[in-house]
Amino acid sequence: MYKGHNGTIEIHGDQLVLTRTGAGARISRQTVKHRNIPLAAISSVDLVRANIAKNGRLRLGLGGQPLPTLDAAAAASEPNTVIFTHGQRHAFGRLYDYLRSVTDHNDTHAVDCAAAYAQCDDALHTHHNEKATKMAARIGTAAEREDILRAAARLNWTLGSKREIKKLPEHLTPGETVHFMASGNYDDATGLVVLTDRRVLMLRHGFTGSRLADFPLERISSVQTSSTFGLGTLTIHVSGNISTIKHISTRDLGPLADAIRTEMGRITDSAMARTTAPAPTASPAPPAPQADVFAQITKLSELHAARIIDDTEFQTKKAELLTRL
Repeated sequence: MYKGHNGTIEIHGDQLVLTRTGAGARISRQTVKHRNIPLAAISSVDLVRANIAKNGRLRLGLGGQPLPTLDAAAAASEPNTVIFTHGQRHAFGRLYDYLRSVTDHNDTHAVDCAAAYAQCDDALHTHHNEKATKMAARIGTAAEREDILRAAARLNWTLGSKREIKKLPEHLTPGETVHFMASGNYDDATGLVVLTDRRVLMLRHGFTGSRLADFPLERISSVQTSSTFGLGTLTIHVSGNISTIKHISTRDLGPLADAIRTEMGRITDSAMARTTAPAPTASPAPPAPQADVFAQITKLSELHAARIIDDTEFQTKKAELLTRL
């Protein structure tokens, strides 16, 4: 048994049992008291060591999902994280070593962690399903969109955003998919931050009208976060400008920033694939006209200026294009 500040972990055969009882769990707002997780579902594990001045934490990655970025305040309420004290550090160090051997075994034997977790009887699944059912009753016809309902059910703080969730389908383009939501404040107006596969939106629907700001993913160069006392700020760098969204719950802030970075990477990879696609190998292509080469260099320069490709990639591809003249 490995007893932490806000939870206890036990290993029983091929199962990890996570129990949340006591004052630490209540203060951390851990609502699911007992969970059974198969070892086959554990895809990663992370340890922040404790010292005399601060507690440590052990995080589980389940079903192949990436570990979210968390600050100390958000980690306490994260369902797959256990906080431990300096006095408990040796026991959790041993547990971490054991769980590392579990993830190494799962990797070596190509265990399908996603399938193992999806099929297991984790009480957190039931909790999420109940939360989704309650959210569906609150957001009306928007719940008919599975992507919106799934993102809304993950919200940890919904104050000032239910009206925006209901109206969200009106602001989406055909084929646009919602990945993540959070409540936040932009330009002194509280509303809903939405990440889709195309952009980041800040939506506000009030009694006196609506406001919408959006940031296309291909124009975002970076995102940064800061937090204090349970609330945080998301800073978005867009085409040389800086936009700030404040008062985001720290439980949503890190996962939102990680999700934006993931989508930015996907957009960058897609742009690079289009720019550097190899010529067919079956037969040599005829030499490109000079005008076409110059057009490609111009497009390459635009990608470089927008920071979609870095200096090395720009110079390498430019040199390759110049050889075709």
